[in-house]
Amino acid sequence: MVRIILIVATIVFSYNELRAIGDDSTYHRFDPNWTKFRSWNNPYEQTIDTSLTLFQRYHPAMRDYFMRNTGNLGYPAYRLIPLLYQSPGLRTGINAFDVYMYKADDVKFYNTRKPYTSLYYLMGSGNEQWFQGNHTQNIGKNYNVGFAFNRIGSDGTYANMRTDYYNILAHQSFKSNNQRYTIDFCAYRNKAVVQFNGGVSADIDSVYINPAYITKKVVPVNLDSATTQITERNLSIKQQIHLGPTYQEKVNDTLTKKQVDTKGVFIHRFDFNENVYRFTDDKTDFAYFPQVLNNTEKTRDSIAMQTISNERRFFLPEQYKLKRDSLPVSNQMSGAIYARHRLYRFAGDAFDNVQNLNIGDEWYKFIKKKPGTFKQTLWSNTGLFINAEYSLIDYNKGEYSYSGTITRRIFQNLLNITYYGNRLMPSVVEQRFRGNHFQWDNRYRAVTNSCFRISYTAFGDKLRVAHAQGILTNPVYFGQNALPVQLNGSVNYSLTSLKLLLKFSKLYFGNEIAGQYFSNEIMQYPRLFSVHSVYYANTVFKKSLQFQIGMDVFNNGNFNPYDFNVNTSQYFVQAQRTYGQYIWTDAFVNLKIRSVRVLFKVDNVLQGILGNGTDLIPKWPLPDRSLKLIVNWMFWN
Repeated sequence: MVRIILIVATIVFSYNELRAIGDDSTYHRFDPNWTKFRSWNNPYEQTIDTSLTLFQRYHPAMRDYFMRNTGNLGYPAYRLIPLLYQSPGLRTGINAFDVYMYKADDVKFYNTRKPYTSLYYLMGSGNEQWFQGNHTQNIGKNYNVGFAFNRIGSDGTYANMRTDYYNILAHQSFKSNNQRYTIDFCAYRNKAVVQFNGGVSADIDSVYINPAYITKKVVPVNLDSATTQITERNLSIKQQIHLGPTYQEKVNDTLTKKQVDTKGVFIHRFDFNENVYRFTDDKTDFAYFPQVLNNTEKTRDSIAMQTISNERRFFLPEQYKLKRDSLPVSNQMSGAIYARHRLYRFAGDAFDNVQNLNIGDEWYKFIKKKPGTFKQTLWSNTGLFINAEYSLIDYNKGEYSYSGTITRRIFQNLLNITYYGNRLMPSVVEQRFRGNHFQWDNRYRAVTNSCFRISYTAFGDKLRVAHAQGILTNPVYFGQNALPVQLNGSVNYSLTSLKLLLKFSKLYFGNEIAGQYFSNEIMQYPRLFSVHSVYYANTVFKKSLQFQIGMDVFNNGNFNPYDFNVNTSQYFVQAQRTYGQYIWTDAFVNLKIRSVRVLFKVDNVLQGILGNGTDLIPKWPLPDRSLKLIVNWMFWN
């Protein structure tokens, strides 16, 4: 509490200084447009987000409407819808912790007029802390360098559920004066140390009402020394050479600069990744695990995979033809052909070494965002995306993925029609695992999936309706004994979702609702779930202070959730416990003073009113009511 008071006092006493920043008409120290970023997933520059929109959704496992927290910051993320579309290539199958870690495709590469720094600090009940930092600056006009770190530490509500994350990232980008050559570089290290107690051994309902449990730390748990550790190292380099003639571009009345009229781009990407998964337990825990196969005193299980990847891609940019006395008209789609080779190496006998050679292509055309800048035709109001990829050799031979999307602008609204599918071999952990409690060596067939999806977006994304219908053939799942099983047959599925944002003066109602159907009970996902937000937003003190005050409501409906195997980090089917109609509710106050954002939040605020509490993973109680304070300060200097 003392720390909270000190942080709030610092913000209050700094208010006059913060308000003065930018008031001088001759010199401004705060302008988000100074800093742009892009990523390899989205190469188009974006402005950094300084708004309060969804700032209260701080938890990485609850930012998307289909994700949920499982008990502690840093604990495995729980998906309420299946992950069905993935690209060909070998996968470990251990991805429940990915939301807390850096990934190469999501690394942000910046272009900033002034050095930019962002600091983010969370402090919560139960010794919960999260500290993030990000700094980047341009050195000259063509070179940018930056680094970031992410540190999570949380004890959790119950015994032996401490989480610690130590992530660090460095990145840089360079482009030549005429932009013929560009290079991006990033390197990061992720480390997670997560303690698991295997859930409470007491009756779950008594946990909330038993007077003997003065503190939840004394509630008996199943495991007292089980720990998962994940260490990942990654280095990625992406180089581009722009092909085409040069021309002189006019800068002002006296200066010109040489530029490339790009007709094609040759791209080479190199990735080195090393990922080590370890599970340790200093006891055998006969009462919790079904069997002990090797060591009767302790468990030391691991999977270590090293990946070396080279991708070569040739990209054809969109060209424009300027007709006489008219606006420019696009006469060509953008597109690329590529080949990717990957070498996967494993330590010990975790899996056989694998080579992977994929070829693919993608073609797309975007709808122009500014209708007045291009001649309006049926073609200019239509977007198109086509992608296909195929694996040629080794374990993944015969894998493929494809997708096609047509987007049509109707007035200012968008209609999307997509058809996609893939054929993928099971992941490493689904095929083979050699541990102290579980062992298997499978020869499962490929899993195929095909899906049709249609969506309609209107009123600037304030309304979105979508429906998907598909069929999944020969899926691999983990059965009630936590062992992998392949279904000899198909599962039909459908998903319908609605996003609706309503505004009445300064009162906002945000709603995301989804209903889904599966023809087989091995898919243990809720049939209906939703997230609702209601908040009041306004500005005060001559518009220097923005604020939002409101509530988030999460409803998962009635369903049998998956259980979680702490040894293999896999969700598996269970039929003993049903998740009831517990309404998880958070109350929040968002504040923004210039480039400082502050969040005061009470998680599970209606505990004791709508119910005593609940568990999503059976016997893993979700956190009690708790207070959170978050401060995010962005500055340019």
